[in-house]
Formats: sequence, C-alpha cells, structure tokens
Amino acid sequence: VLFRSLATYYQTNGYNPSSAVQLFQNPNALGTDFLTNYSSSSYNSLQLELRHHTQKGLFFESNYTFSKVLSDADGDVQSRLQHFLDIANPKIERSRANFDLTHMIKADGYYELPFGKGHKLQYRPLDRVIGGWIFGATMTWQSGAPFSILSERGTLNRESRSYYNTADTSLTGPQLSKIVSFQMTGNGPMMIAQSAINAADQTGVNNDGSPNFTGQVFNNPGAGTLGVLQRRYFDGPWTFTTDMRLKKTIQIKDSKSMELNMDAINALNHPTFYVGDQNINSTTFGVIGSMFYGQRLVQFGAHYTF
Repeated sequence: VLFRSLATYYQTNGYNPSSAVQLFQNPNALGTDFLTNYSSSSYNSLQLELRHHTQKGLFFESNYTFSKVLSDADGDVQSRLQHFLDIANPKIERSRANFDLTHMIKADGYYELPFGKGHKLQYRPLDRVIGGWIFGATMTWQSGAPFSILSERGTLNRESRSYYNTADTSLTGPQLSKIVSFQMTGNGPMMIAQSAINAADQTGVNNDGSPNFTGQVFNNPGAGTLGVLQRRYFDGPWTFTTDMRLKKTIQIKDSKSMELNMDAINALNHPTFYVGDQNINSTTFGVIGSMFYGQRLVQFGAHYTF
C-alpha cells in the first residue's frame, strides 16, 4: 500500500520523467475500471415435497431442499461493482454464494376448527360466533448463512477493493470447526472461541510485528499475497421461526362478509442469530451482533367484503 501511494505521488508530480522505473503498466492511467458481465453462478439441489389434504378442513405441506450455490460475485445488488482481488487469477473469486443455504426445511398448513354450520358441533343461534375459525401456521428451519473470516488488508489489490481478502491460518478444517462454532457466553452470543480472541483488544490477531498471542490461530496475509482461507467457508447457527394466523370469517349476507384475523410473526419468539463476515482486525471479532429474524410481532386486522 505504501509503495502504491509513493508510486502515485511520483507519477502525478512528474518525478519520473524518463520513465526509468515502470511504476504503472499504463503510464496514461493510474487506475482504470473495465465493466463487464463476467460473473456466473451455479445451483444444484435435491428437493423433496410432501402434501396432505383432507375433506375435514385440514391441509398440510412440507418440503426439504439440499442445495449448493457457487458464484464469483455477490449477486444481491444488481448495480453493484465488485472488483477482483487478483485480476490475473479470477478463479479465486468463485465460492459459495452469500445466500447459499445447505439445508432448508419448510412447512405450512391450516385447520378449519370443527365448530358451527356444517359441523357436528353447531348451535344455530351461535353459529356466527363459534363457526368460521381457521388456524394456520408456517415454519422455516434452515442451516445458517455462510460467512468468511477476513483480514480486509490490501495486500495485493488496493485496500478499498480488498473487502473479501481472507485471513491466514495453519489449522485444518476439523481444527477450525472447534474454534469457529456458536456459543452463548456471559457477554452474549459468540461465533469464535474465546481462546482465539486477543484479551488486549478483543481482535483475532496481535499488532503487526508482534509475536502471536497465546491461542492465536489467525493472521493477516503478507504483502503481495492473499489469505489462504476459502471465502464463506463457515456456516452460521441454524435458524428457526414459526408464523401463526387465526382467522374468523363472519358471513353477513350472501355478498357481504367480515374477516377478522390475528397474525403472530415469529410466534414462539425464537432467537435466530445472524453472523455476517468476521474481520480479525475488528475489536468485535467473533461477536454476533444481529438477528436473522426479528422479535415476535403480533398484529390484528379486519377486512369487510361487499
């Protein structure tokens, strides 16, 4: 980074008039962007579905998906410009997409409560009160979103284009699985073992030029190199949520009706933690600071049809 800044200073101020040293490949441009639709992605999956529908007011369906999404760009913002870490080696950009979920289990259904007109349990004067009730629910249970352990250092490309530069480590996959795992601590949910966090400043790496702290497993990559960790190698904790609805339909006349409903979003108020990418140079390294789904929300509604 310092050399690049010095080279830019020499080039822009004319201190290299004879071009004795080739500071830039193109002396007429310190930096250029070439925009193209280079990116591609692949999706492969196994999908299973189960449905059950009876004549007694019960409907249920569920599905399971086992999938893999690979991409060389995020793809979540249409107009986003995403630079290569190494333009001479674009293959290193290909990794799991940030929306890749290995396992997804989803289910939904509803049940018409057996009260009121048309059911065995009915009482004509109270049919409008006890009849027309339907209870429904949807459930989502899926593996956590992938995330990276990053350095974000501009060790090869400039720093502003090195957000996805990962960290270095000498540990194997099974060893990393013991370090990078969900745990609830006295300071809240964490995704990195406390032993791999610097007690001095809560980062995952010691100061440049200093020896590793006891338990340190991650390092910043050296100048001219990229981090050895694969991008989005890790999975966040599984997420679970259930939404429920209770609906009541009151038939006023043949062409007029009133529908009352109560919706409970994340009805069980189950916590679902979202990790996001982790920077070893951050003082919040390993901390889980956001939720995948919000807290329970209950809302009421009324619809009049005429």
